[in-house]
Amino acid sequence: MFTRLGCDGRPPRFRVEFYPYSSLVLTIRRREEVVCVRFSDLLRRAPLAVLEGAAALLLARVYRRKASGALTEPYLEYARS
Repeated sequence: MFTRLGCDGRPPRFRVEFYPYSSLVLTIRRREEVVCVRFSDLLRRAPLAVLEGAAALLLARVYRRKASGALTEPYLEYARS
């Protein structure tokens, strides 16, 4: 996903976990060479395309890129349902 968004440089190390939020929450935090990502545990059984869309939204936010609609649409549809 890092390279699909056109992010430059060496990809950081990612630590991804599901966290028991009460709603559909996504968080990302970058500390030096490590990016910590938390997905709501409501996404635990979501299809891969939904998780990739969520990841694209978060990475676009941190790296100030525009995520394509084709990448984010599965997540947005899942969130609306």
